[in-house]
Amino acid sequence: MKFIAYTLIAVVLLLGYVIYQLNFSETNGNLGFDAYPQPTGVVLPNPTDGAATSSTSGTLANDTYYFKITSVDYAGGQTNPSSEFTCVVAGSNNSCTVTLTPTTGAASTRLWVSTVSGTYTGYLTATSSVNVATTSSLTTATMSQVNTAYYFNSLLEVDNTWLKSYATADTAVKVGAGIVHSVTFSPSDAAATAGTIAILDSTSSGNGTTTIYYLTAAYHEPQTVILDQVFTNGIYVDFTTTNDVNVSVSYK
Repeated sequence: MKFIAYTLIAVVLLLGYVIYQLNFSETNGNLGFDAYPQPTGVVLPNPTDGAATSSTSGTLANDTYYFKITSVDYAGGQTNPSSEFTCVVAGSNNSCTVTLTPTTGAASTRLWVSTVSGTYTGYLTATSSVNVATTSSLTTATMSQVNTAYYFNSLLEVDNTWLKSYATADTAVKVGAGIVHSVTFSPSDAAATAGTIAILDSTSSGNGTTTIYYLTAAYHEPQTVILDQVFTNGIYVDFTTTNDVNVSVSYK
């Protein structure tokens, strides 16, 4: 009898766990599965401040227009806003041209527009430059005051826009800020020459080391390292070994 009782308790506990795991998520509408890849735990930085100047070709009423910028991650999380900046519309100048710098690693950028300082209820999806000609097309939403935006481990699953660079010798993969998703090292000889391959946050050899891969003078299988690392200055593959190893960099 005790065995049967213990068995029934175990079955009830197991069913409870299964039901818990299959709970419906109001966030993504899936049973037991996330609609997005998991974040790395690295919070997206708040966007840098933008700038606005008045211009023609719009229908804005004469007024002072206030702007803030937020960045959005691939799961809809949003950063804190940038500092507020303004544009005065008067006379024949009836629009505002806004310039901004999108945050590296963000899925999109929101430009919040208002005629009341500190009060924002609508935004435009923006690129590095946007002409605000009307407020009728704003998307109604609430601006985040707490940073809930993260870098994600598997952006490839979401937007399929990773670029590839193949190197067998020192190579400047990219100039400027970017993200290295993965690096694959594969041999081109039966035994690689001992040495190192460094992935540098730089545009030239010798500076900004982020990841170093050490090679022994022996055969090795191809290996892929997932970095999901933000690079500020550039992406540079720096070889101290000879042409016995190929490197494939997945980046954006």
